[in-house]
Amino acid sequence: MFSFFKKKSELTAVEGAGASAVAPDPGKYITESGNSPATPASNVLVPGKALVPAGEAPFAKAGLWICEKCGKKLGGDENIAVGFQKRMKKETSLEMGKQVRVMISSCLNVCPEGKIAMAIVPVNGSGPAEFFVADPAALDTVRGELLVKLREKTKS
Repeated sequence: MFSFFKKKSELTAVEGAGASAVAPDPGKYITESGNSPATPASNVLVPGKALVPAGEAPFAKAGLWICEKCGKKLGGDENIAVGFQKRMKKETSLEMGKQVRVMISSCLNVCPEGKIAMAIVPVNGSGPAEFFVADPAALDTVRGELLVKLREKTKS
């Protein structure tokens, strides 16, 4: 059986989220039944009560999103978005380290006919997201162009 943890004495309001949103302070916690857990948890979510910040983003400059839905439509049995993501992830991690995260996304709502949708999304509001569509037959050329754009994002 699952047991959710609640703050024993105090809950603090999450800044800017209104009085109903609260985040637990580190300290003693009790379960819903009133029993203390063996080990207190400092960032446990109380259902319906709080989102606890996870800290800094695991990537510093930008995310490259590749539409999984487009990849499924164009790849038949093989999702070409997944293969392209793996190649881009390998290249960006070698060259840019943790500056860029390459990931598969759900539909980007660009929905190009016969093409794959992608977006470069800057972290921390350092600029607007840029959306692209690419011909799956030209992914080698697209890879080079995306690397140039990602290098520009990691310079600033």
